Amino acid sequence: MGSWALKGKPAQKGNTGKSHRYPLAGNLIPHIDVAKPEWEWGGYTKEEMKCKWEINKILFRMDINSDKIPISATCVRVSIRRCHSMVLNIEYAYSRNPVVIRRKLQADPQKVVLLDNLANYVYPMPLNMEGREEVGVGRIRYTHPGNPLGLTMWVCGDQLLRGVALIAVEIAENIF
Repeated sequence: MGSWALKGKPAQKGNTGKSHRYPLAGNLIPHIDVAKPEWEWGGYTKEEMKCKWEINKILFRMDINSDKIPISATCVRVSIRRCHSMVLNIEYAYSRNPVVIRRKLQADPQKVVLLDNLANYVYPMPLNMEGREEVGVGRIRYTHPGNPLGLTMWVCGDQLLRGVALIAVEIAENIF
């Protein structure tokens, strides 16, 4: 750990080696890879577009520009060893109950581990998911209170063992 951290001071300006202008240590950088103006009217990076492309390609075996499942992502570089994490907001055509979704996710313990007990601080994190083949899912709740059509969940998995698109597809297979 740098002396700046031990002294409780902010990180010094530096370079992450990925052409960023800011230090990675003690920081979050909401910019991964390049951005091109033609991607979704500008404002999206390649990593964010890959979320859309890969999920639609895997689910529908179509052209990567398919909008069968509309996806909007903001990818953030975080100073951890490994594991990708994401918030999934899912809109359904009909009402879904978080309790039922939890049961469905528990039906496939080879792929998904449910870590969902906010009152007892139980949720997936890189610290408890690194090195595991299962994907951790937790913080399952209605996206907007009073609207049973939308659910939000927190997902974390070791990207060296499973890709982010595969993770999203496996969760979708369990809850649709």
